[in-house]
Amino acid sequence: MTRTRDRTRRMGGGGGTVGSFERSILRFVNGLPDGWRPAFHAFHLLGVLGAPLVVAAVGPSSGVP
Repeated sequence: MTRTRDRTRRMGGGGGTVGSFERSILRFVNGLPDGWRPAFHAFHLLGVLGAPLVVAAVGPSSGVP
């Protein structure tokens, strides 16, 4: 077994297999026109930049020192 394949198994990967539902979703998304790329990029950045702000805002209200 190669090192990459071993790492995939440890991370919870299915050993290189993808279910039919996931495959159909990936084909749908990958088949979208490139015109959607800026919109998806904006949502991606919003999540990357917004998630730490949400965690920082919620953290103090959890009551854990």
